[in-house]
Amino acid sequence: MSIVILLTLLYVGLATTSPIEDELNWNISQIGALGALPPTPEMITKVGYKQVAYDENQVIPEEFDARQQWPNCISIKTIWNQGECGSCWAVASASAMGDRYCVRNQGNLVLSAYDLMSCCQNCALNGPCKGGYSHKAWEH
Repeated sequence: MSIVILLTLLYVGLATTSPIEDELNWNISQIGALGALPPTPEMITKVGYKQVAYDENQVIPEEFDARQQWPNCISIKTIWNQGECGSCWAVASASAMGDRYCVRNQGNLVLSAYDLMSCCQNCALNGPCKGGYSHKAWEH
């Protein structure tokens, strides 16, 4: 009888170990899906971030839905999946570029994140799925 109890406890102990526990100790290079790299000070100087003036008295709406504001912009409604590739720098840049084009010109333009990943030589560090610089994608 004690063997049955021991085996039952052993089985329950092994069965409750979650496979996600292994991922809790991963470092950033193992995650791979978070690939945006912060710009270096030299890059910040080169890009030259602009300070935007705004009216402090302007009322900000409690809700805003870009899909309703620009219903003809297909790109705003599209959700892109980068999978396990650390290419958020390319996916986000291509998506934002397409969105901005549509808002400005009232025309749909779907840009390829894969093009950025393949052709923008200075955007990624050690391959397009291991992180990259979104501002380099905008320069491309």
